[in-house]
Amino acid sequence: MTTQAGELQNITGEVNAIFPNTAGPSGNPFLRAPYHSQRIQSIRFGTNEYIMINSSSGSGSTSDVITGDNRQLNFSFKQGITSGTYKFPDGAGDHLMGVAYGEIVNLDGKHFLQSFTATEATLELEVSNDGRHYKSKRFEIIVKTNKGVTLNIETDFDLYLAIE
Repeated sequence: MTTQAGELQNITGEVNAIFPNTAGPSGNPFLRAPYHSQRIQSIRFGTNEYIMINSSSGSGSTSDVITGDNRQLNFSFKQGITSGTYKFPDGAGDHLMGVAYGEIVNLDGKHFLQSFTATEATLELEVSNDGRHYKSKRFEIIVKTNKGVTLNIETDFDLYLAIE
């Protein structure tokens, strides 16, 4: 992989996910509607050695009586990561640094966006030779909600980093 020179200018692409029901026959094959990113951000850490992707979908505000469709999928990995298979939390601190899913929850009669850290994740990643294109071949995430529901999330992403 070629060393990246310059600074990250912007990020484009998409993040998608489905939520298959693996808990057994309930008549519904999915536990949540499909996820399609509407906004993608890359958040810079102090030394710029990590890439954190924050994708979100949905809009609208929430209150005591109004819920919404806001959701987020977030993941981070070390700058310079190469094509390969990575596990979380097994590889935490190695290459795949963190994985989280967030959705609107109702706690004590109030609705707000709550993030759930993955209990496990497997990422099969393909990285271009110049280190500017990141594509998942397979990205499986498992999280537990605040109510104890296990969500299996099958995610795919295709991201381009403009570095100049």
